[in-house]
Amino acid sequence: MFSNKTYIERRQALRERLAGGLVLLPGNLDAPINFAHNVYPFRQDSSFSYFFGVSSPGLNALIDLDDGGESVFADEISLDDSIWVGNRIPLAQQCAAAGCTTLQPAAQLQA
Repeated sequence: MFSNKTYIERRQALRERLAGGLVLLPGNLDAPINFAHNVYPFRQDSSFSYFFGVSSPGLNALIDLDDGGESVFADEISLDDSIWVGNRIPLAQQCAAAGCTTLQPAAQLQA
């Protein structure tokens, strides 16, 4: 992961190139090999990784070109998830490291 300044500058350059509206960057999901809990090693979508740098399945990001806001939509890792996949850095902390301080629940994306 690069410094948060790098990701902030990349998102700012995108804002300058587009006239207005919303940019949705969907991240990748886990890809099962032969059943749902046996997955290939995770690799984040390249565009999502370029602008946000967070590598975790099931993330979506929204950049509002008009008001300058940006949010990552995901559900924080639960205790059950931690037991299954091990301890992970909280998503809020990963997003902050990429210069995005707004983490919202995944269900809020449609709103």
